[in-house]
Amino acid sequence: MAQTSPNGGEPARLGRFFWASLAVLGIVILAAVVTFVGRHHRPTADPGLGFADSGAPDPVPDAKIAIGGTLYYLKAGDKTSQLWSWRTGGEGKSVYSVNGRWMFDTAGLSADGRFLAYVSDRAELVVRDLSAGTERVVVAGLALGEQVCQDAVWAPDGKPMVLTQNGVDASGAPKLQWFDVTTGAAASTAVKVGGCFARPVARTDGGYDLYYLSKGDVYWQTPDGNAAATGLGPAVSDTVGEPVRALGGVSPDGKKVCVLTGDGGPLKKRALDCSVIADIATTRVEPLKDVPDSGVRGPVLFMPDGRRVARFSNFVSLRGLDGIPTGTEPEPESIKDLWLLAYVS
Repeated sequence: MAQTSPNGGEPARLGRFFWASLAVLGIVILAAVVTFVGRHHRPTADPGLGFADSGAPDPVPDAKIAIGGTLYYLKAGDKTSQLWSWRTGGEGKSVYSVNGRWMFDTAGLSADGRFLAYVSDRAELVVRDLSAGTERVVVAGLALGEQVCQDAVWAPDGKPMVLTQNGVDASGAPKLQWFDVTTGAAASTAVKVGGCFARPVARTDGGYDLYYLSKGDVYWQTPDGNAAATGLGPAVSDTVGEPVRALGGVSPDGKKVCVLTGDGGPLKKRALDCSVIADIATTRVEPLKDVPDSGVRGPVLFMPDGRRVARFSNFVSLRGLDGIPTGTEPEPESIKDLWLLAYVS
């Protein structure tokens, strides 16, 4: 008797081979489709993370994003002081030069970048109109010397007035005076303060609060002359292990300050450097060295809208209200050794 193949004979073997081949082909096609989709479609991220599927390539985390605007720097020579400007993306250039080093120590730039104010070596408060190329002496006969903290500071609300510590009263306290740069007339009576580096903050009633440095602490003074220590000096010293040397700037809302720390005695010039940001209400200190091997060279500039500009060892960073960088720009060689003074958006 003929035996029957356990595999069902030749026709059965051919059928099984056909279906096996077809299954393999299907698997290959399916794998190809999955690979194609995976390469050409980026799934939408969780909306809770704040991302959206735009179809564009993912951004490079360390990409340099231009900050725009113009930055101004001071350069001090043996016999002259210079103001330089740098439009991001270009090269730095000198836009103004004056004999003497007083401008380097005392200069301030208006928020729109039009006017430069400084104390000359002739004891005059000078305002230079950079757009028109003209200048005027706003007031003469200022007090100069070791006991006077000269500083030309612009009003934070954009008014065309300059604040300078232009004298010392009988008790040795510095006096502050506002001057109208268009007329040269005094715009307020002299105000006594108990320290150096006075920084004005606009009030809702049209006046100004003053913040200044005295006895290693930052003081807050109201228009009626009442002053109180904020406690920021001890808080900064406890956090970074160095005393506060100078007050660089105060945010427009009067909530944060940037101070320079370190030993070396008191400074008698404008603070063109600061290394620590501190919160006035909480005395919390914000670390600024958040970039590896790139410490802050200062200063940290507070913008009228609350943003700030920080300068590191090889680039400038524009930061939002929360301090998170929104753009960076590498500095050209021409201005790397100059002192950052102001940023105009």
